[in-house]
Amino acid sequence: MGFAALYGNQLRAMFVRRDARGKGVGQALLDAARSENTELVLNVAKSNVGAIRFYARNGFVATGENSRMYRETSVTYIQMKPTSLAANTRL
Repeated sequence: MGFAALYGNQLRAMFVRRDARGKGVGQALLDAARSENTELVLNVAKSNVGAIRFYARNGFVATGENSRMYRETSVTYIQMKPTSLAANTRL
């Protein structure tokens, strides 16, 4: 139905099959990732508005952004942290 990949305290990837979205799969994956690391940070494509809303509902806030090349296309990422970690971060 989906998967999540962690590296240290960073959520490197999380994907949910389209037909499984809205059924709690993403929430279960995020909860499992948080149980491994309570200071989880992540980057999400700025164009992925649904994912940004999902993480915001789960207590993440934007702390910055950066751009990277992906297959010859520039992609802008929003850096997100839990509210508790973001208090000491300046944009």
